[in-house]
Amino acid sequence: MGMGSNDEEGVEKVRPMWMSALELAFWNFGAQGLITAGLLFSPAARASFLTQTSVVMTPLISALAGERIKSSVWGGCGVALFGLFLISTSATTADVDASSIDAVTAAASTFNQGDAMILLGALSHSAYIFR
Repeated sequence: MGMGSNDEEGVEKVRPMWMSALELAFWNFGAQGLITAGLLFSPAARASFLTQTSVVMTPLISALAGERIKSSVWGGCGVALFGLFLISTSATTADVDASSIDAVTAAASTFNQGDAMILLGALSHSAYIFR
């Protein structure tokens, strides 16, 4: 076998750089496009906080890929997710008693297609970071 042959055992095939760049461009375009389109349906303040769910999604993607995530990261993700929920729903639940279960119901009822697009954009951004 000559040099440069990938037929030898133990030789890993290397993906061309342009294919890696194309994959990253796909994830980045998905993130930017979905978040921007979501702004047509959701207020910018809410969108900015929903976009930050990527902080929580990135360790989830890493764990699903088999990486070991420290417990401190999971704790931080829990606190961040709770904070994001409080901040992103506070304007819509001002008339609801915060101690009641109705606060969660009211927050869920205000979820719209823009929020879904923004969350998908955050997921795409997390995939971009992971890759």
